[in-house]
Amino acid sequence: MRRRQGLAIAAGMLLLASTAATAEASPAQGAKSLHYGDVVRAAPRTLMVVGRPLDVANGKADVANAILYRARATLYVIDTGATPSFRPSLREAIKRLRPFRRVVLVNTHGHPDHIGNNKLVTGLRALSVRHYMSRRDFPIADHYVKVSLGRALRDVSGYIPGFDHPTAQARELYDLFKPVEQSRGTRRAIESLPQKRIRIGHWQTRAWKFGRNDVDVIPTRAHTRGELIVYFPKTHLLHMGDELFYYQSWAESNNDRTRRVFVNAIKAAHNGAVRILTSGHEFTVFHGAKHIRRHLRTFIYGYDTYNRVVKGILAATGPAGATVAEIIEGVASSPAMQRAPGGPNPGGPLFGALEALNKLKQLHAVSSGGPRATRGFHLPSP
Repeated sequence: MRRRQGLAIAAGMLLLASTAATAEASPAQGAKSLHYGDVVRAAPRTLMVVGRPLDVANGKADVANAILYRARATLYVIDTGATPSFRPSLREAIKRLRPFRRVVLVNTHGHPDHIGNNKLVTGLRALSVRHYMSRRDFPIADHYVKVSLGRALRDVSGYIPGFDHPTAQARELYDLFKPVEQSRGTRRAIESLPQKRIRIGHWQTRAWKFGRNDVDVIPTRAHTRGELIVYFPKTHLLHMGDELFYYQSWAESNNDRTRRVFVNAIKAAHNGAVRILTSGHEFTVFHGAKHIRRHLRTFIYGYDTYNRVVKGILAATGPAGATVAEIIEGVASSPAMQRAPGGPNPGGPLFGALEALNKLKQLHAVSSGGPRATRGFHLPSP
């Protein structure tokens, strides 16, 4: 039984692995192709430890990029990736940024691919070690299978084949990330700190500031309810966390806020304020404000095009409506979606279904009821 369940996961997510691998092998123009475990200089005194895409077929969890920055005697670590295979590279990056006396660890959100090696950092010998995450993501970090991944698989179960045992399948997929050493005992809610008003380029917002203008941590609450992005004022680097990765997918994602993040990041990349861009799952470092703005605009294009394509599918089906499978197929065959980030169906059927369900909710689509596989959705009457 468990082998059959595992195969169901692989069938549902195999396309995710292949599309993500393609994105890694073919970076955007002006960005250098990097490989898993590379420790690369992203900016002065700044290193990126390169993660990898999900590869269920070969039993490999996805691993988020980690960013490390030293300002005087303080080492700042943004996320710690996951799995023991990532740890030698993380240790190497830490070694290359010595000496330091203080450590500040910030987790952009609570998904396991970002917090799995926290104990390696919180266990460093230093005069002080501080560890922050949004309290909004504590439940995700502590109960990932129940609150996030299991919920996602339960949401799509029945709409598309292959997810008939969502809880067991979620546990099996989560096992790929183990051991997840998130260092819960050192974690502190970043909301316990005072915020300040900041300006990045043309973007005015509020942030938690660290050091002597070393690091600004900004809440977006888009990819997750506690998602954070991080700005380094002295090196002009903006780290986007997971806002640029399957951004309409998870049940805890907020579509409207996601688009706002893209707009605000473009505003930030003016007047020389953002000259370097990194994110959790783009295995590249982007340089140059114009190139960064152009890259970010592709996500606005993808968001708006997806919105328009789904509306068109629903409008064309009449009173019977379109099933989730028909929406996925319609999006995949749409010529307009070919230029969207990741292509017309990034993530395969699982993420395609999650994106469709999130969009249907955002559009207040009306359901015909009945079994999920044949349940039609249509736009509400004007």
